[in-house]
Amino acid sequence: MGHAGHAEGAVGCKAGAGAEQSEPRAFGRYVLHGSVVFDQDTQLTWQRCSVGQRWDNARGCVGDVRFFSFDEAQEQGGGQWRVPTKEELGSLVDQARVEEKRIPTIDPVAFPNLDEINYGYWSSTPSGASQGWYVGFNAGHLEFSHRYRGYLFAVRLVCGGP
Repeated sequence: MGHAGHAEGAVGCKAGAGAEQSEPRAFGRYVLHGSVVFDQDTQLTWQRCSVGQRWDNARGCVGDVRFFSFDEAQEQGGGQWRVPTKEELGSLVDQARVEEKRIPTIDPVAFPNLDEINYGYWSSTPSGASQGWYVGFNAGHLEFSHRYRGYLFAVRLVCGGP
């Protein structure tokens, strides 16, 4: 079983769409609601914290980001929460931050307290038998590539979609 406990205190998956907005929008695209963020462009709901962290209303994401091999990453989530596809994960790249060469290239208000060294996140999309696709939210550009499944990257869970 995955780490469904990561979502403790999180609002249900569909809550982002109909929830009252209790916090300001970030770049007009996201509706922030405590531990989850609803993306109005993709209609997906994301956990604001990386797996290993937990949401604290006063401090945001607290605790340490956990890193997984590709195969371990696929075991995360549970219930409605799952590892996103490479396209879903890539949709979180903020093009304005990319153009301005700002790190991370993901909205830090919607998704606070990423690990400051490793900005790589696994997707659920395999690349052949021995590799998987990931997105790196660093270097001022989108790293949308594949790596051997043994590399250690973070995981951000999503719900909704196909």
